[in-house]
Amino acid sequence: MSFLAGYDKKVTWTPAGGALATFNVIEHSWEDAIEKLDITHSGTAGVQYLLAGILRGKGSFKANLDSTVIITNATYAIIAGQKGVMNFYQFASGANPYIVPGMIISVPFTSSVPGLVAYTANIELSGDAGTYTRPS
Repeated sequence: MSFLAGYDKKVTWTPAGGALATFNVIEHSWEDAIEKLDITHSGTAGVQYLLAGILRGKGSFKANLDSTVIITNATYAIIAGQKGVMNFYQFASGANPYIVPGMIISVPFTSSVPGLVAYTANIELSGDAGTYTRPS
């Protein structure tokens, strides 16, 4: 796999009741995890036995603010509390993403270079917003 400079990955976001929006991102991350249920008992001879509990997920994307794309407006709806479906694309081909139904938890903004404002959208998995799909 070769490294591609620039915006070779993307994130798409479809807010509940809204339209698909595509963001060129600086970076993105997604983590799915389960809560482990320890069922070790006397019959396991002291060896730990685990069951998979609740599936949880959280992730984020970071992008530069674009004055022509007001992310907090009704079209993009990148605001805390908004539910929808976010796709995290892992490959430059733009295929086979993590499809994450979720809710945006927070949207921090930062400015460290004159004229540049970056923001991060943090999302957590919420099954009532759609079907979670891992790349396959």
